[in-house]
Amino acid sequence: MNTKYRDFKEYFEKKYGLQLTKIITQYINENKICINDDNWNLKKFKVMKITFEKGEKCNQIKFYVSLKLLIEVKNKNIIEYWLGLLYEAELNHGLKNLNLLKCEEYVKKQYKAEKNLSKNLIPYFSVSSLDYHATKFLEKYCPQALEKPMALPVLDIANKMNLKIIYEPLNEDIFGKTYFIESEETMDNEEKRVISSGTIVINNRTEFMKLIESQNNTIIHECVHWEYHKNFFELQYLLNQENKPIVFKKEDIEFKSLSISNKIEWLEWQASALTPRILMPKKVTVEKFLSTIEKIKNQDGTLKNSQIYERAILNLANFFKVTKKAVKIRLLQLGFKNIIGINCYIDKEYKPAYYFNYQNEDEALTYMISFKEAIQFRINNKWLDALMKERKLIYADGFFAINHKEYVQVSKKGKIVLTDYAREHVDECCLAFNIIGTFQSNLNNMAYSSYYICKNTSNQQNIKLELNMESIQNSRIIGVTGCTDIAFEEISEASKILDKMIGSFGECLNVLIQELGYKSNKIIGELVFLDEKTIWNYRKGKRIPELNKLLAICGGLKLHPRITYKLMEKAGYTIGNRGKQEDFIIMFLIEECYNEGLPSWNNRLEELDVSIRLP
Repeated sequence: MNTKYRDFKEYFEKKYGLQLTKIITQYINENKICINDDNWNLKKFKVMKITFEKGEKCNQIKFYVSLKLLIEVKNKNIIEYWLGLLYEAELNHGLKNLNLLKCEEYVKKQYKAEKNLSKNLIPYFSVSSLDYHATKFLEKYCPQALEKPMALPVLDIANKMNLKIIYEPLNEDIFGKTYFIESEETMDNEEKRVISSGTIVINNRTEFMKLIESQNNTIIHECVHWEYHKNFFELQYLLNQENKPIVFKKEDIEFKSLSISNKIEWLEWQASALTPRILMPKKVTVEKFLSTIEKIKNQDGTLKNSQIYERAILNLANFFKVTKKAVKIRLLQLGFKNIIGINCYIDKEYKPAYYFNYQNEDEALTYMISFKEAIQFRINNKWLDALMKERKLIYADGFFAINHKEYVQVSKKGKIVLTDYAREHVDECCLAFNIIGTFQSNLNNMAYSSYYICKNTSNQQNIKLELNMESIQNSRIIGVTGCTDIAFEEISEASKILDKMIGSFGECLNVLIQELGYKSNKIIGELVFLDEKTIWNYRKGKRIPELNKLLAICGGLKLHPRITYKLMEKAGYTIGNRGKQEDFIIMFLIEECYNEGLPSWNNRLEELDVSIRLP
């Protein structure tokens, strides 16, 4: 029968209760603690606390047990006494080689950041100590990487750690698996195989994981878990043998019959933070990056800042045999904040690079946010909503930018985007968002910033964005906004059409179609995904379109927001005052995406995972 324990303290107290009684009895007899004769009785003892620290070997631990004793002496008086026991042991499919090192009157142990472990046997890493721990790892397994820039020999390191690496087809959403305890697994071909402890399985099915850069990152990530977190998994198995902590899924940990998400997050923060520091050690990476920047500038003096950093990141990725994402994370860790706008993955695609002059080294911020986040900020911020209704600020493919022709333009695909000038000066024309970590840890907001900016998806739930309209940056942007040239021109053109839209819905629709120059209902129908007869009925006033069909017409014909709202008014529809999430999404499409066309609208709605489809 499998016995389950809440924690190691309960396990130790129940499993070794008789041994503890003998140790306590011997200690009292030998030391006569506050007792003048042999007539005493141990009424009760309780394990009050156990503190842990690393042992000399990877799977070895030391732990200090604090015992509270209640001793009955003559006249039935009760004496309280505290005892401290120092043990060492190994965790290897159970608690092995348990050895009592010291038995003493309890002494509060001094905290040692380098050696102490949490009650779950997770090491304590501060942000400032991460490079130190990465250096220690490399001193142990690859000291030459600390002396000169080089691509880390990850397979040699795994071999030194006695880890076995195999390549098997796995599910597409899994990069690799680490087996901490021997397990029988059903492979892709339905064959059952016993996978030994200390095996890393790399997914050879996905194209991404066939790249050496992706494999290197995954292998070192798993090596970090093995080096620093193996005892954590051994402890989970010790407390409940039904728990088989065997799998790392992408950057998350998958357990069987175990839910300990906060502990898992700690492990992932540590592994994700240490991996790039190991692959790209501090001293040699700084030297390599600065020399690469200088070389690129000397080769081509006409390059923009964003282009220089793009090339530098690509060069370093090729040199260190890592992904561009890993290089970006590492450079952010090293304090090169100006690369924040390079290689940004937003709304399921990599966006063109942007650059700004980073002023505050302690501030964690971004200028680019996702389409979904942009909608939420407009919903929740009345100040921002007002500025956008007045067309003073506009959403430009990831940015809230000043609506001026120097800063925004319409792309060939109909999207409003930043101009080339604006991309090199986003701090001159765009709102900034603070990045804040919500998971309680010793990571500062700059650490969370790298996870958000590089879109480490496993950690996004612990990160939020904050729009402070009164910050120095955003106050300045708001101060220079106005109904500028582009806004005036677009509103002026729309107003000419609006002045002619008098009468019923059908009459207004006819005026609009004539002004836009469409010659046939067939052409209109192809743009708005409706048949010719339906368009004819609307134009003749025989029918008023349903709201979704009316929106399809507005999106398909790329109507200015003011014209769209006029048509909706004529059809008897209003949105925005019903408090529905769908209304705010539609309003955002109408006002910020009106030049994109109906297919783009539907793609955005699908990405937002809402049920609306047009028509």
